[in-house]
Amino acid sequence: MKSKCKLIYPMVAMLFVGCASFSLNTAQSPKVLNVHENVYGVSVLPVPKTFYDTTLSAKSLTYELFGRFGQFEKVDFGLKMGLFASMFPYFYLDGKYQFISDPIFSSLILGVSFAPNFGIVVYTLHSTLLFGKDYLYAGAKFNYNNFLGPFPGAVLGCQIGPKQIKILPELNIYWYQSMVMYVPSLSFRLNLSK
Repeated sequence: MKSKCKLIYPMVAMLFVGCASFSLNTAQSPKVLNVHENVYGVSVLPVPKTFYDTTLSAKSLTYELFGRFGQFEKVDFGLKMGLFASMFPYFYLDGKYQFISDPIFSSLILGVSFAPNFGIVVYTLHSTLLFGKDYLYAGAKFNYNNFLGPFPGAVLGCQIGPKQIKILPELNIYWYQSMVMYVPSLSFRLNLSK
């Protein structure tokens, strides 16, 4: 039993440090923003069950503030600042290129996140292929974390509401070794553009 604990605790700690460095939600459809269109928002996510079984309370939440900025036709950029489990800060930057717009939208998102947690800089490279409409979308994710290595994922989400205020419920799923993490999220987005 003792030898199993010696193996399990470092794996959980490594997973915790790794996951505390990246955004676990998508919070965007495959449609890019118009040029000079800017949106801002907040996301709330529960900490995946993987962690609260061993490390955290089931009531732990992750909070994110985000912004997306339309700069070019078919391209927009985003940034997030988050607190994993309300304790560990991380930062996320991405660019989204929309390469199909009819009959459905399809886009590629490339991003990087990093976190100065536990005196170590942890980073994650993100890639997401999204497809769907502005109001309903799905996608495949592939991520690489300098502690965890590669881990794939998927997302299913929607946007509800008028252009100025949207609610974005999502389900993100990640696979890491033999574990599956289900991460529901709820985001609120405000469009301040005219």
